[in-house]
Amino acid sequence: MLLIQSCLIIFSSIPATLQYVYDFMTKNISKSQKRQQWEYLISVVLRLCLFIHSSNDFYINLLVSNIFRKQFYRLIRRFTLGYWCQCECYWYSRYRAKPHVSKNIRDLHKPTYRRAYSPCNTHIIT
Repeated sequence: MLLIQSCLIIFSSIPATLQYVYDFMTKNISKSQKRQQWEYLISVVLRLCLFIHSSNDFYINLLVSNIFRKQFYRLIRRFTLGYWCQCECYWYSRYRAKPHVSKNIRDLHKPTYRRAYSPCNTHIIT
């Protein structure tokens, strides 16, 4: 029953998701509409991952942990922290102007992150 429910959630989200991706890639639309489309895409991924993680089915959890976990966190980091951040902090703009500034920041965060956070913890330094 749980597998059937998860399949229904996945397949019911596919047509709308594909339409959003097509519109996002092909049409010249405003930033606010692009943001709404990214919010929708990420909400679909979030709902799917949260639903599967809340289940107790071993095989579904194994599939999610092996395939989706790295991609999921990478997607969330890239689009939620990088795409939506409107803050123009001093360190972030300084890093963008002078890439060598972040070397020490990156070294400090190596044990925990592959990408370093800026000191204001708002931007990800890529």
